[in-house]
Amino acid sequence: MKEAIVVGAGVVGLTTALTLQSAGFNVRIISKESVSNTNSSRAGAIWFPYRCGEQAQANAWAMEGYAEFEKMASSNRTGVSMVSFLVLERLVKHDMPYWLGGVPKKAIRLAEKNELPATYQRGHFIAVPLIESPVYLPFLKEVFEANGGQIEIEEVLSLHELARESRWVINCSGLGARWLCQDKSVYPVGGQTVRVGVMPGVQALVDEQDDSLSYIIPRRDGIILGGTVEENSIPTMPNMDVTRKILQRCHHLQPLLGKAKILDAQVSVRPYRPTVRVEQEPGIRLIHNYGHGGAGFTLSWGTAFDVLRLVKQAG
Repeated sequence: MKEAIVVGAGVVGLTTALTLQSAGFNVRIISKESVSNTNSSRAGAIWFPYRCGEQAQANAWAMEGYAEFEKMASSNRTGVSMVSFLVLERLVKHDMPYWLGGVPKKAIRLAEKNELPATYQRGHFIAVPLIESPVYLPFLKEVFEANGGQIEIEEVLSLHELARESRWVINCSGLGARWLCQDKSVYPVGGQTVRVGVMPGVQALVDEQDDSLSYIIPRRDGIILGGTVEENSIPTMPNMDVTRKILQRCHHLQPLLGKAKILDAQVSVRPYRPTVRVEQEPGIRLIHNYGHGGAGFTLSWGTAFDVLRLVKQAG
């Protein structure tokens, strides 16, 4: 049987492992962290190709992911649902927002002026997948293990030592690639979110022109409010002053949130890179799949499919 090792148990690693399994591979995941302790487990996780390198390629990957998530939304156990998401623009910089190429045209509606918060010039309502990470990641893990997959918690020190003539190694180590591959173009971008209690009538939305990246994501376990964009930072615990500022910004966008009850706050790290790296190293059965930035869930299926294409091309 064909064999593969996937390094990393975040959403990119799990999705890549499942994609290889579906093609008949016996797959093992090796990860420094358990699925429940990865940065993916702390993500707000709504479909949006935010800051992820070359946009035409990112939109193509995002479109593939959109189709997969849309199918998964038919089952409640996946943690995926289709929601209305309002993408706001304070300033109209281009006739067409960069992300429109990744969304089916039928899923887009231009917002009316009276549907926009004060000071915003334009907005688009888009029907997008909401991926609730506390449900979705355990679901992927369950399917992977039910298909015979194994997850080993261990730190990988050398990708080349794992690679053998009879098996593939897929590097989905995220920020770990900075050290594992000596790829200094990968760098950490810290983020903080606040989770408040469920409230009816709250609209999912994002202002990605805001330097702090303001967003509101209603989920079953609460409403995720964000966020921050902390270049070259690896935060270890939430900051109370940051929590206060996030609440103020989101209250401005959705006045209903003035009555919200704070449940908790979380920090995470996004693995940024100028472009997402999906390529095979010459002369060895090693494929890299990392650098997804703030769009790990959004691009996960598209890049996983590209990994499989590279495997098949190599024969």
